[in-house]
Amino acid sequence: MAERSARGIMRRVVDDLIGLAGLDPDDCFA
Repeated sequence: MAERSARGIMRRVVDDLIGLAGLDPDDCFA
């Protein structure tokens, strides 16, 4: 469960950074 939580946090952080950069998250997680 801890691993899943960490992965979720990383995904959220990456999504935030991508949003700030103005990119489409789907391009990075295709």
